[in-house]
Amino acid sequence: MRWLGWSLVLVTPLAVAMAPLREVAPWCPLLPWAVVAWMVAAREGAAVPWRALATGFLVDAVDPASTGFHSLAFVAASALGPLLRPWLFPGPMTTAVVAMTGAGLIAGADLALGGWGGSSATEMLLTVVLAGPAALLIGWLLDALPPWADPLARRPRTAPA
Repeated sequence: MRWLGWSLVLVTPLAVAMAPLREVAPWCPLLPWAVVAWMVAAREGAAVPWRALATGFLVDAVDPASTGFHSLAFVAASALGPLLRPWLFPGPMTTAVVAMTGAGLIAGADLALGGWGGSSATEMLLTVVLAGPAALLIGWLLDALPPWADPLARRPRTAPA
């Protein structure tokens, strides 16, 4: 359960910051999804859907217009990891591809279910494209954490020999 606690500690400020940020810059990427995409690309197995669900609950709790959409969308998009892994090598590009593909699916589902909602196609495209660099930056920052604070609860990392 430690992984869920750390995931929530990381995602809660991002979810709270997203509402006012999206008002000012509707093209900014979904930062909570970027965290989930990094977890998917980090090859974490059975825990990813639970983390995606918890992250979606947090975003749904903060977003007044969302009625469970993000919870379902994040879990569905997190299923991309096992589907994309056979075609992608582990590394930063996998993180970016998973983040952008998932953001595209989330934006597409949001568009299909809720319409444009005041957004333009350019803003949606920027949201999708910027999800990749956002996930890379978040992954780079989280990989620098000491092993006791690792949100993925991986084995302690050792320096390459």
